[in-house]
Amino acid sequence: MKRHIREIFDEARQLMADPPGYASNTLKKLRNSLLGETHHKTPVSHMRSIPGLITSYWTSEDWKTAWGLGLGLLLINGVFSWTSVHMAKAGARVLDGMLSLSPSYASNGPDTSLLVAFGMLSAIAMGRFAIEVAGHMMSTTLNRTACKHLNDKFNEAVLGNRAYVHLLHSNAKDLPDNIDQRIEEAPTQVMSGALGLAIGISRAFFSIYFIGKELINASMPVDALPALGTYGTAALAFGAAVAFVPLSTYIAYRLGKVIEHLTTLRQLASSNYRGELNDFTRRHLPVAAAMGEMVQKKIFGTLYNDVNSVWHKQNVASCFYMMFERTHNFVETKIVSYLPAMPALAAGKIGTEQFLETSELVGKLINDCSWLITVMPTIARLKSYTRRLTELAEFIETAQDAQQFYKKRGTAEINIHRNESIDDRNIYIKNIEIMIPGQKDILLSGHDLQFKPGEWTAIQGPNGCGKSLLMKVINELYPLGRGEIYLPQNTKKSYIFQESYLERTTLKQIVCAPADEQEFTDYQVQKVLELAGLEKYIDHINEETSGEKRWQGALSGGEKQKIKLAQVLLHKPDIICADEATSAMDADAKLLFHKLIREHCPDSIMIAVVHDETLLGMPEGHHEPFFNKYIWVDKGIMSMHAQPKPSRHSPPPSLPPKGPEAP
Repeated sequence: MKRHIREIFDEARQLMADPPGYASNTLKKLRNSLLGETHHKTPVSHMRSIPGLITSYWTSEDWKTAWGLGLGLLLINGVFSWTSVHMAKAGARVLDGMLSLSPSYASNGPDTSLLVAFGMLSAIAMGRFAIEVAGHMMSTTLNRTACKHLNDKFNEAVLGNRAYVHLLHSNAKDLPDNIDQRIEEAPTQVMSGALGLAIGISRAFFSIYFIGKELINASMPVDALPALGTYGTAALAFGAAVAFVPLSTYIAYRLGKVIEHLTTLRQLASSNYRGELNDFTRRHLPVAAAMGEMVQKKIFGTLYNDVNSVWHKQNVASCFYMMFERTHNFVETKIVSYLPAMPALAAGKIGTEQFLETSELVGKLINDCSWLITVMPTIARLKSYTRRLTELAEFIETAQDAQQFYKKRGTAEINIHRNESIDDRNIYIKNIEIMIPGQKDILLSGHDLQFKPGEWTAIQGPNGCGKSLLMKVINELYPLGRGEIYLPQNTKKSYIFQESYLERTTLKQIVCAPADEQEFTDYQVQKVLELAGLEKYIDHINEETSGEKRWQGALSGGEKQKIKLAQVLLHKPDIICADEATSAMDADAKLLFHKLIREHCPDSIMIAVVHDETLLGMPEGHHEPFFNKYIWVDKGIMSMHAQPKPSRHSPPPSLPPKGPEAP
């Protein structure tokens, strides 16, 4: 281990001479070795621990910006602590001058030395204000850029390898809640807390160095402590700090633990309330149809009462902490800071100016060393929010292997293979058994199903029999169950859901997805929109809204499904999976939807969940049926047929006419 770290440090010496990427990689290797991390599956693999999360930005591709801002902030803290010494001296000189004013002040005006002291104090104060503003700007910039880094990495990790599908769709109780809040809000809290911690530590270090050095230089003997010699007042000053700071820090720590616990409880209560609000926005129509406002109001009230209760406890804890902080500041500035120099003042060994100067320095030393008290609420939030991000990073890591991820939730033995020959464009499903999370029963099973290019297969069965899960299995989105799936190599797939969601972007990019809009011309996009029956929007393809609404809210359900049709016509995918893809269209639009795909994608494999009987068999006005094969689902078992499954509502076969009735 030591040898490996030594080798990395040797490489680090070459940072300035090697390409920029080399420096970042070396820093990552150093960080990974020290933290014991080796293999990384995702951009947030190293963020599963608190040290890895906190150091991520400083070892990233933007390490120059991070270290530049960090070192600049460290320098500013050093200068600020150095000016504290001169601020204390100037303040003591002004106070001593004011105490030394004589009756001649009324006639002769203030002493010149007092004016000089006032000017010096004002200049130092203005300089400190400027330094403080510069430090604030630098710290907020560092916080902002670090938060952007964390957001980018978590977004990349969630979207990579479709981890978001497993995180958002598996419905397991142990999955992280409110991923949006974790990615958007938590990084801000984490980085602000970490910066507060770093700033506090650096100020304490600089304060001990600069102020401690000045206290030692100005120290005077104390009669009661002859063994200390000339270091008497300095020893008392450090003794006061050593006695006062740990005690107040321990109290702050205990109160901080309470605040941390309440912060976690409030996050949980808020996430439950936010989750119910999100669910309500998706099911508002069923609530209205069922006149469920009273029940919904009761649910909202119960969940928000939990938020309100924890919030109240947080406020009480904050009040206790505020009282403690105010008491601490009073004792520090009005009592403890004056004690070390008081024996020397009483013995006449120091004057008023030196007494005030020493007291000011002791107060600043204790204040800077008590930084934990000021930032403890932030640190409490830091620990809570850090836990939320490390949990998310851990789940993203486990979600990279879908089978391993789902094994905790059931049997995950559906294996996806690629056909050995690149010329084999068929789909094979062998001995498939599909299950649902947390249950051992088989929901849907089938043997030796085959889908060929140019063939259209309709899946028929009652609601809840597993048709949609089969579509997810074919699209590599659901591994619970057993069986083997063989897919063609290098294929383009299109999976159309019953409910279509349109991204917050231009209409052209929506139609071109998943490709970039630059890969297609405006004319190509306009052409497929016209074919799909959306010609009224062809002049607005480069706009993100229709009127004042985004496309998701501006288009009807049928128009959204026509957008998906336009995508298919543009990309001409090899495999098309349609799960009730025309449910929001009228009869003519449904027929046109299937006719256009038949004409423009003649070699595509079409697998569709179909309930509309007008699309099965021989559609009116057509010479041949859309579908070649039909999968019947009966009692959880799939079987392939050449004819559609008879409907329960089909009329019974006609009977032969009766003969004449007997007289």
